[in-house]
Amino acid sequence: MKAVKWLVVIVAITLTTACGQQDTETSAKEEIRSSAADIQQASKNMIDSIQDYSIEQKEVLQKQVQDQINNLSDKINDLQAKSENATDEAKAALQEATADLNQKLETVRGQIPQLENATAETWENVKGELSAAMRDVEAAYNEAVSRL
Repeated sequence: MKAVKWLVVIVAITLTTACGQQDTETSAKEEIRSSAADIQQASKNMIDSIQDYSIEQKEVLQKQVQDQINNLSDKINDLQAKSENATDEAKAALQEATADLNQKLETVRGQIPQLENATAETWENVKGELSAAMRDVEAAYNEAVSRL
C-alpha cells in the first residue's frame, strides 16, 4: 500500500513538473509569436515606404533603415533568449534560422553605403535592392518563428 502511495506522489510530481515546463515553453512561444507580428508589421511598413523616398530624402531613409536594423537585431537577440525554454530540437532549428537571419540582416547593413552614395541615376536601383533585402530579412524572421 505504501508503494502505491509513493507511486501516486511520484506521478503527481512528474506531471506537475512536466506541465510547468510545457506552460513555460508555450508562454515563450506566444511571446515570440507576438513579437513576430510586431516585426512583420514594422518590416512591411519599412518595405512599403522605401519606394516613397526621393533622392533628397535619402538621409531620412538611411536613418530609418539603420533604426530598423537595430530593432531587428534586438528582436533576434530576444528570440534567442526566449528559446532557452524550448526543446533541444527547437533550439537547434532556431539557431540555424537565426544564423540565416543574421546573415540576411548583414546584407541589409551592406546596403547602407550604397544608400549613402546613391545618385539620382542609381537611386531607384538602390531602393529596389534595399526593399528586396528587407523582404529577405522578413521572410527569414518568419521562418525562424515558425520553427518554434
